Amino acid sequence: MSKSGKSLARYFPEIVAVLAATHERDFVVDGELILPIGEILSFDALQARLHPAQSRIARLSVETPAKLMLFDCLALSGRDMVDAPVEERRTAIERFHASRTTPATDRYPESGRAGSANAERPGTPPSRPRRQNQR
Repeated sequence: MSKSGKSLARYFPEIVAVLAATHERDFVVDGELILPIGEILSFDALQARLHPAQSRIARLSVETPAKLMLFDCLALSGRDMVDAPVEERRTAIERFHASRTTPATDRYPESGRAGSANAERPGTPPSRPRRQNQR
């Protein structure tokens, strides 16, 4: 879903497929769609995916697949985690990510971040920064 509340599922079928393949059925995660081209994240390539032609969407989802970088876990398995400590949310998002690991998942062990496939575990602070001991 976009920041304005518009569904982006039609434009990013590869993201929908990865999220649908997770073992978790009840979750709310916070993240951002990214599209790596070589060593950079290309906003232009990401915007090119917002096209009205279904044939172009299908072609680009294979040629330049997007990834979903996850920042935070706001609910998991029916549990609202918005006010949970950051350590609990981190554990929850790692559990969520582990439940959907696929051969397409990238791992970045040297940075403490794990992957994408279109879904990355947190590599950056939560969208609502909190002190370690803050609830």
